[in-house]
Amino acid sequence: MPVTLGLILSGLAGIEDLIGSLLGPPPDGAVAAKYCCVRGLDGQDGFGKQLQLPYWALLFAGAIALIFTLPVGIIQATTNQQVGLNVITELIIGYLYPGKPQANVAFKTYGYTSMTQAIMFLQDFKPGQYMKIPPKSMFLVQLVGTIVASSVYFVTAWWLLTTVKNICHPDRFPDGSPCTCPGDDVFYNASIIWGVVGPLRMFGRLGLYIRMNWFFLIGLLSPFLV
Repeated sequence: MPVTLGLILSGLAGIEDLIGSLLGPPPDGAVAAKYCCVRGLDGQDGFGKQLQLPYWALLFAGAIALIFTLPVGIIQATTNQQVGLNVITELIIGYLYPGKPQANVAFKTYGYTSMTQAIMFLQDFKPGQYMKIPPKSMFLVQLVGTIVASSVYFVTAWWLLTTVKNICHPDRFPDGSPCTCPGDDVFYNASIIWGVVGPLRMFGRLGLYIRMNWFFLIGLLSPFLV
């Protein structure tokens, strides 16, 4: 999310046209303010450190989102296909911080989902510019919407977890209970594969698939041969 206005302020994601010149740029302190608010509200050291994510990993995930937003955004703008960083982020933190499933999925969320949200925000700025909505107003709506939505999600989840008895045991629910306890199998499976087991035991010196790492080099060189 912080990279959204950063790209616009730097001119990398903006379009210099008549409408843009009439609306003017957003304030210089908008990016820093949004970055401080989002990172300041981060709970990576809270909840008894159950997230297992140290501060350096949080900063590293933010750097990944910042660096890859521009190239991934260009690819999506030209091909309408978005390159996912979910497996890459899981692979990186799996090597650097093995045996920590919560840290693995938290790192993926900050590194991959933040970039995806930034690109979605950039998509909002494009029709906003065509509709002659000032960038400051667009930024304010995005900031308020993000805070309200995340707060409602968190409070609702926390309320359900603390008030509904046996919420994660559907077999113990009384007849006619509306609770189903849906689970996110994608994040759970990813935490086991990349967090508990870890890439070192699959693609490293302790694994059976170490030769598959050559495909990273093949993928890097293939575009130059086409």
